[in-house]
Amino acid sequence: MDQEQKRLGEIELARLELIGLSLAALGDGIAALAAAIALEALENEYRTPYPVREALQLETTQQQLDYYIHQLVQIKQKLT
Repeated sequence: MDQEQKRLGEIELARLELIGLSLAALGDGIAALAAAIALEALENEYRTPYPVREALQLETTQQQLDYYIHQLVQIKQKLT
């Protein structure tokens, strides 16, 4: 019985590690996304009139955030 509890504990630890690594990877992705958006904004600043640039950037940012939120929901569903 003690051996079985030890294995269950190891499984739970592995599950927690997976959750932590998934969240860390997602956080890294969001940080990289933020850097890419900042770079894109700087590059486009001199090429596009401000109102058009702002609308395009907001749409792109919203799509990217929707994607990451969807990924978080999928991770949560797999873990529960």
